Amino acid sequence: MTFHLHMKISMWARLISNWIKHSSELRLMRRKDVMTVLSKQGGRLVLERDYSYVSKGGTAVRRFEIEAMKLVAKRTSVPLPEVIYSLISDRSGEIGMTTIPGTTLESLWDKLNRETKKSICHETWDQIAKLREIPQPPALRQFFQCLADGSPTLDL
Repeated sequence: MTFHLHMKISMWARLISNWIKHSSELRLMRRKDVMTVLSKQGGRLVLERDYSYVSKGGTAVRRFEIEAMKLVAKRTSVPLPEVIYSLISDRSGEIGMTTIPGTTLESLWDKLNRETKKSICHETWDQIAKLREIPQPPALRQFFQCLADGSPTLDL
């Protein structure tokens, strides 16, 4: 198990055991931490913790996500969160990340005019183009296709 820690980590098990159903806001009774569920799907739970950072954890969180974020940060100007900590095992993982200030596009989309939506779509495609321009790291050139950490792709 790899363990990197740059700040205090709450235990994942405590979060699950204190889950308050039917609410997007969680409170851990003992520490009074405030957590907001941002996403829950496909073996991943993404939480905003104490309005200060985001954690992504679950059985589908893997090391290659951290490596991909490092690669994107090193090679592009695409905005993305910085990894604060990671706790990865063979069965599950948790990644703590900084937050990116702003309002979600989902909450604004219906209020935007056609030209603004078009502009956002073009900007999104520009960011995707930057990702596609990232050269394959020299250590991974032996592979035709692989994840950022060299492991095989999951969607072939």
